[in-house]
Amino acid sequence: MKAALSIVALLSLAALAASAALQSGGAVLSSCAAGARVLVETRNVTVAGHEIQVSTKACSANIINSRSFEKRQTLACGQATTLSCAVGPAAAPAPADCAALQAALPGFVAAQPSPFFVVAPQFVEEVALGTCQYAWINNNAVGGVTLEGCWTDVETFGSILTPGCINVGQNAGIAFPTTAVANDAWIFEVVHS
Repeated sequence: MKAALSIVALLSLAALAASAALQSGGAVLSSCAAGARVLVETRNVTVAGHEIQVSTKACSANIINSRSFEKRQTLACGQATTLSCAVGPAAAPAPADCAALQAALPGFVAAQPSPFFVVAPQFVEEVALGTCQYAWINNNAVGGVTLEGCWTDVETFGSILTPGCINVGQNAGIAFPTTAVANDAWIFEVVHS
């Protein structure tokens, strides 16, 4: 009986931790909470009648100048990925906004000058439409490796996590590498913008 109570207590503690992380506006697995990110640059792109906002943000203000110390780039595209949904009291993006973003992404990806985007350690590349935001986070520590992501991965992860999480009433969708690869710590989120 004590073992059963211990398991229930551990599950309750895990649920509270996940709930607290979501309330702060970030993913359960990220130290780079959405509400704490600092805008570095932004641009708007109109695709299929929708205006998409593309932003680069720092995980915190004190690392904005750290990009001058970037190490080599590592390609982080097409990896085996673990996908999960997050449940908590944080607001979820509107399913219609995520559907519109997903519908506009192929045109957006085709219009990019490069199939890749570069993200420094503890920086985030965000693509948002209305309340729906896709965020690709380089979770390497400051001074770690700069990563190249693929716009097609953003499209793929969003197309899986939106119907699998957001459309069924979850608060967020999260993707991360299935197998830990040295210097390749990234997280992809579908969250409320």
